[in-house]
Amino acid sequence: MGSQHIEKCSQSEDKDDTKAKGKMQHLFRVRECALEDFAASSSNNMLHFVGNFPKENKKKANKEKEAAGGCGTPPPLYAKLLKDKWTRMYVLHDEKKNFQGTGTISVEPKLIHECGSVGHLLNVKAKSSKIWPNVAQALLPTLLSRAKEMGCYKCLFDCEKSQQKTLEANGFKTKHLQMTATLTESQQKGCLSVVPGKFQTRFIQTGDYDKGFVELLGQLTSVGVITRDKFEQRVADISNRSDQCCVVVEDLTSNRIVGTASVLVLAHFPQNIVGHIEDVVVDVKSRGQGLGRIVVEEMLRRAALFGCGSCSLNCSQKNSNFYAKFGFKVEKIGMAYYFDE
Repeated sequence: MGSQHIEKCSQSEDKDDTKAKGKMQHLFRVRECALEDFAASSSNNMLHFVGNFPKENKKKANKEKEAAGGCGTPPPLYAKLLKDKWTRMYVLHDEKKNFQGTGTISVEPKLIHECGSVGHLLNVKAKSSKIWPNVAQALLPTLLSRAKEMGCYKCLFDCEKSQQKTLEANGFKTKHLQMTATLTESQQKGCLSVVPGKFQTRFIQTGDYDKGFVELLGQLTSVGVITRDKFEQRVADISNRSDQCCVVVEDLTSNRIVGTASVLVLAHFPQNIVGHIEDVVVDVKSRGQGLGRIVVEEMLRRAALFGCGSCSLNCSQKNSNFYAKFGFKVEKIGMAYYFDE
């Protein structure tokens, strides 16, 4: 009888907990962040909220409030994000319009998957860690829907271990390790140049379509059918951005592209930008000559020049030792949501 009573109580508590969570989620409202959310006249403003996330640095939050000037003008980072066509910021509030969470989608134009895009889900934060699952449950449908509208074929989310089950319950799959390296001022030195021997590093150009660039990426992942027009438009998209670059290594004897990598700047609240390295590959016939080291070091240098204090990437367990040579350490779990599955 005692054990049956305990089981019934447990089931009752689970039902009550589920009802409470359902009620809490029902009270949440999600909308795009607006300039008015930075009004310094109210304690319920974006700068105050992002500076008071669990475990965040309050000194940094206070500096951001000062930077706002008390007139509702967001600091440069937020002002840029509000205008950026590749980024959408969302806030989640309760029935009293008090902020309870935030979320950001940052879209990365790619040269793979038929020149599709990847969405990076960032700053999915809650007023308290206790309600994070509810906040994520409320925000994710909006973030994923907008990412799909913006042409993304998948979304990435680097999460803590405690967040993994919530994401899996919302269709995300565990894919890779997430590794992070701290950048130094010395990494800003140097420039794109001729690599000793017969190789040259430079920014990607539209003419690389005829130099085997697409075929090279095919050694890394699925590329699909990429026409010249698609390629040239996507190269223009990347080249016109002030927060992204793609570098190639050209074999000067064969005029073929034998290595590449790209880096994208991602904005993490309260006010921190991180370089994210993607699509690192060296032609199988050119490996063993240090080209992998060259492209990774160039990506770290570019991230430092962008003003990033750190750099992140996602990789498999078998490739983690290679990136550890550059100071990368495993920090989070890389999750992915696929729209075509």
